[in-house]
Amino acid sequence: MTTNDFTSPDDLDLEDMFAMLGAFSGGYGGLDSMLDDRPDIVRRLQALSPQAATAFGVLLTIRELQASSARIEAMIHLAVAHANGAQSPSARLASELFDHLGSAAGHLEDPAEDLMVEAVRGPWGNYRVISGLWEGAGFFLQRFIDIVAHMPDGEPFESVRRPAIALLKLSEEICARADLARHALGEEMPVDSVGKEQLAKWMRGRSRLTFTKSDLARLVIEPDDLAPFISTPADKPALLSEALGNTVLERRPLIAAADAYYLVLPNAVTAAIRYWVIDALTRLERRRDLCRAISLSYAQLFYESKLLGGVSGAALDFQPDGGALVAETMVQFDTGRTIRRPSRCISRLR
Repeated sequence: MTTNDFTSPDDLDLEDMFAMLGAFSGGYGGLDSMLDDRPDIVRRLQALSPQAATAFGVLLTIRELQASSARIEAMIHLAVAHANGAQSPSARLASELFDHLGSAAGHLEDPAEDLMVEAVRGPWGNYRVISGLWEGAGFFLQRFIDIVAHMPDGEPFESVRRPAIALLKLSEEICARADLARHALGEEMPVDSVGKEQLAKWMRGRSRLTFTKSDLARLVIEPDDLAPFISTPADKPALLSEALGNTVLERRPLIAAADAYYLVLPNAVTAAIRYWVIDALTRLERRRDLCRAISLSYAQLFYESKLLGGVSGAALDFQPDGGALVAETMVQFDTGRTIRRPSRCISRLR
């Protein structure tokens, strides 16, 4: 990364940038009112331990439930927000929550259009990530991995790179434990209800979201590298006031307790890494470099993309234009016939 003053003097707003990169959905719906008419469920959630949310989180690794991810994410958020005890959730509680949130969050569940499990790659290896209902999750994460991979060696960039790699390793391990193959498809349509017996069977796999210190050692992960992704009790007050698709738990989907780490929201890995890279480089006053690096990642992608059977070789040079980075090229595929390929990489640069 080198300093490149290609933006206007004012920095890009973080949420604006994240929205244009396809990660920020604009919010699925508020969490604070989802249990207004079920104080009984709130009391039962309050009796849970925070890490007990893994019993709900493991449902995000079940192929049959991919299209029902919105209500499962709501279950996890509500469990983490209210948990203040030491109990584990019952299948009965999970079933009641699943059914109740069908009306509170079920309208957000469209048929699944993307893969359930996508693959990303970097110099450190290949990693599987669970997409959930995030659109283009693997595609946009790959852009950020390209950026992280090309950052200079040494500090302060190594402190940005290590946490991203650590979370990718946890995601890969979860997919291996759940026997989720890369490019796996989940169930296309949401389900209205699941029986308690089936939920109980699935919830018994919650340990696949748990990582002990010995697990971290085997995966060559330093516990300190997970710190940027760990939620704390201080995050709870904000959690209920937020909307799914833009929550603190999606930025920090790990819970640390009892000498173990719990990835309670496994399909948030793709968003958490993107948030982390943007936030970390912003604090290092490298946001302009980040924007430039994103444009270079897209330029490389388009250069290598096949068009009409062959590699396009389209050379794109993104330039500022009315608060955006814009590039375009023309490719000749037959005598006198050309295709114009515009690309708008980042909008609302201010």
